[in-house]
Amino acid sequence: MSPHIKWGLIAGGAVALLNLCGGILIGALNNCFSIFTVVIAAIVAGYFTGQQEPGEEVTKAGATAGAIIGGINLVSQLAGGIIGGIVGTSIMKSVPGNAPADPTAFSMGVGLGFGVIIVTAIIVGVILIAVGAGVSALTAKKTMPQLHTNNTPESTL
Repeated sequence: MSPHIKWGLIAGGAVALLNLCGGILIGALNNCFSIFTVVIAAIVAGYFTGQQEPGEEVTKAGATAGAIIGGINLVSQLAGGIIGGIVGTSIMKSVPGNAPADPTAFSMGVGLGFGVIIVTAIIVGVILIAVGAGVSALTAKKTMPQLHTNNTPESTL
């Protein structure tokens, strides 16, 4: 497995775990939370990709690693948001004295809430695919080992 795919999957797995936990625990703030997780993961993946890829391909490899992270983020953000919505809805229904007056209105409100969760997760997720690719490519390019060449003519004795 090439380094950029390996580091994209490793960092993406960490992002997925954080997003699932974040979606369940903090719900709507998961979109804000995922911005930080994707940027940090893209920097880490870009750094290690830059160290392990050949010089000419490092920018493309870094962008691929960042796009993998962004794609995993999108899926985990949707899953975390939906699971968090289900957990929040079941908690809200189980609180004594918090029974909905009209079950139809409650169902419409839950449906609207899930719609907002899904739409915002998709919009933020697609933007973060591009951000992850850009940050990872830039980090890979900036941190790749430089080849030092000596252009001075050799002295003759």
